[in-house]
Amino acid sequence: MIKTYSNKNLTPPIKVIVWVIGIFIILVNAFNGGYPNCILGAFIIYLSGFKKEIRISNEALIIEMNAFKTHYVQEIAFSEIEVIKIETLGNKSFIHFIKKNAGRKIEVDKESIPEIKKWICDKNKNVIIS
Repeated sequence: MIKTYSNKNLTPPIKVIVWVIGIFIILVNAFNGGYPNCILGAFIIYLSGFKKEIRISNEALIIEMNAFKTHYVQEIAFSEIEVIKIETLGNKSFIHFIKKNAGRKIEVDKESIPEIKKWICDKNKNVIIS
């Protein structure tokens, strides 16, 4: 597994603030009779539990998303990827994985690029790397 910097998580202080805002919206609208707006507060609380983690294994790009009890895993096999575009900025690199008309941008350390290229070329001989 290769470490990526494309993960999205809320820090604990931000989660608490989002929870307070969501509960405040629910309570204010419940007491004022604005029940449809309570859905907004519930949605804000739901989003506070959102967590996204992206990993690169020697077989595929693995994307995991969680929000409370919902769990979604997407695997993009290297054999399905058509084009890879690599951009380097300082110590970090951005890799664009393009599959048909969809794509993912991942941020990784510059030192892990040769290893990723090797894994992808082993699984897919037709991939275009630019």
